[in-house]
This record gives sequence, C-alpha cells and structure tokens, in this order.
Amino acid sequence: MAGGRWLAVAVCPAVLWASGCDRAPEDEQPRPVRAMRLAADAADICRTYFGVSRPVQEAALSFRVGGPLVELPAEMGRRVARGDLLAQVDPRDYERSIELLGGLAKMLKAELRLMKAGAREEVVRALEAQLGGARATLEEAQLQYQRARNLREDDSVPQARLDSAVAARDAAAANVEALEQKLLEARAGARAEEIEAQEARIESAEARIAEAMDALSDTRLTAPFDGRVAAVYVENYQTVSPGTPVARLVDLSRVEVAVGLPAEMVIRRDSFRSIICRFDACPGMSWPGRITEVSPEATRQTQTYEVTIVVDQQPGCEVLSGMPASVEILMTPLEEPEPGFAVPTQAVVSERPGRAGVWVVDENSMRVHRREVALGAPADDMIRIVDGVQAGELIVTAGASYLTEGQEVRLLEEAGAAR
Repeated sequence: MAGGRWLAVAVCPAVLWASGCDRAPEDEQPRPVRAMRLAADAADICRTYFGVSRPVQEAALSFRVGGPLVELPAEMGRRVARGDLLAQVDPRDYERSIELLGGLAKMLKAELRLMKAGAREEVVRALEAQLGGARATLEEAQLQYQRARNLREDDSVPQARLDSAVAARDAAAANVEALEQKLLEARAGARAEEIEAQEARIESAEARIAEAMDALSDTRLTAPFDGRVAAVYVENYQTVSPGTPVARLVDLSRVEVAVGLPAEMVIRRDSFRSIICRFDACPGMSWPGRITEVSPEATRQTQTYEVTIVVDQQPGCEVLSGMPASVEILMTPLEEPEPGFAVPTQAVVSERPGRAGVWVVDENSMRVHRREVALGAPADDMIRIVDGVQAGELIVTAGASYLTEGQEVRLLEEAGAAR
C-alpha cells in the first residue's frame, strides 16, 4: 500500500466508530468515546464462513426380500446401536423353503451312497432268478418257432402262426438281454459319470439351501452403524417389496459442516492454525474442527471450493443435522507482520511536530492519559504505532482531539483489536 508497508488483518469482531464529537463543558458527565484494544498477537488472520451441519454418515435402509412386516421397532428419533433390529419380515415361507431343500439334499445323498456301494445281495439274487426264468422262456420260444417253421414249410399252418412264433422268440430274447444288463450293473455298481451327475445334484441343492438361509437372514433389517432413526417410511404389518425404503439412519456422533472457500484460501489450507465452529442453536459454545475433504473443482454458482469440516459432539448441546453454523479459520499470513499496531489516524494527536501521542484509557478509573508514541508510515486512513504502547491496552479512536489529561470517559463500544 501507499506510504509504507503494514499488515491489513481482518478480525472477527467489527470495528465501530464514534459519532457526535462536539466539545462539551468540563463539568458534564464523562465524555463518550470509542476505543480500540491493541491485539496481543498480530500474526494471525481470521476469516469467517457460513454453512449448515449434516451427519457424517447416513443410510436409507431397505429389505433384500419381500413379505409382510411382523415387527417394526424403528421409531423416529430412537437411538440404536449397530446390529439392533429395525424391522422384521415374516420368516415362515423362508423357513419352509429351507426344510424342503434340506429334505431333497438328504434324499440325494442317500441315493449317492447306494450308487457307490452297488446293489444289495438280495437284489442280485432276484435278478439272477429273473434271468434264469427269462432264458427258459427264450428256449421254449425257440422250440415253438422251429416247430412253426417246419409246419409252415409243409403248408400245415398259416403264415400267421409262424409270425406269432417269431415275435414271441424275439421278445423273449430282448428280455434276456435286458436282464443280463441289469444284473451286470447290479454287480458292478453305478458308472463314474452317473456318480458325478448325482454329486452335481447334491451341490446344486446345497447351494439353494445357502441362498434360502441368506434370504431368511435378510428378513431381519438391522442397524449397520450406531446412530439415530431419522425417518420411518412404512407401517407394521404392511407388505414390503425388496428395495422399498423402510427407514433412514443417521450417525450424529460427529457432524460435518460444508463451507465454500475461495481459491486463495484452499491453496493455503496448510497454514490454518485453527478452525472453530459455532452453531446458532448453541450460543456461547464452540467446537474445534478439522478438514476431511476438499472438492477438486469450484462450483459454477459461487466459484468456491466445497470444504468439509468435521466436529465431534460435546456435552451441553447436541448438534443436529441442518443447524446453521459459522466457521472461523485462523491462519498465518504469507508475510511476517510489521512491528507495532495499525490504528486509525484520528487516534493520534500531536501537540507540535515530532510529539505525537495517543490517549490510553485506564480501565480501573476510566480516565485517559496521554502517551507519546513513535509512528511508522501512514497508509490510507491508518497509521502504524511502532513504540510507546503495549498489547492489550485501550486507546481512544474517536473523540481524541477533545480530551484532556485525566478526563473521565465513557466507552460507547470497544472496537476490534488493532493488529
């Protein structure tokens, strides 16, 4: 800035100036003035931004299976722990499905054991007996066929008699062949490919049992994290479909505040010394915050970058979702501040050239005393005091030219700290 360098620092309280500075008679009430407190730390810059609180985690919960509800413990506002039941679908159909599939798997496994062990001895003996009878029948059929053929050659029987004998012989031969194959299989047991096919049927049945058990488990809707029920969308005994929203759960153990920061603040976030959040609903309280997320691009509307700040809950006032918040960011300036304090030029009074001074307020007696000070270079309507005053003192900033040594004053308002 013109006329020398000084550090222009934004402070969180507003600086207010005096009005009505006409000279008053000495015997009247204490003169009203405005004063400024000299800051103890001139190295930090404070910026304030505004946002709204929101939960760090929330979820709309629904069933993966459908059916009528039989339990609905979820109530709006209720606190729940992870694993607590929120709603229950009638499990009867899913339990019955597991029973049926279990019976099927048991039967398939029994069949597999028989296939691997081969047929029982009594089955083999029965097949052997059947095969003996079938062979005797075949021999008889062969004899009847031969007799009919001879008679047909003599033209003693019609052709139909021979055809019937041929059919009986062929049927008897086929029956013998089939029984021989059955007896062979009974003695040897099932083939390898048949056993593999049966094992595949068992695996399929067990997979269906696992799916049915998962479905039975999904009839219970439980809380995936500790939180509070923010909304309930169904009534008990209502039939719900898979994916139908049932309840919304929010985690308020911590809350987020999203604020829009300009680019120059985002790129300097490593220089933030502290972040303090205050909520309108909790006057007089403050929450230290920390940055968890920074958007990589600016919004089109405001050309600012969304920064997410997380604060932990603390006793005394619970922060809920949707509460307005102010966020104060204290940061270190890019350059080292010049020594001294920047004050309004009207705070400095001069009796003669080279003898500049300010009025310092004694806060015990509320009287003013003139203090000579050394000045730096002015800049616009401000000037820097480099020596003669200390941090924490009050100096008059409006009405200084009308004061006398030891005069009693009344502060209209204490202005913001000079830095």
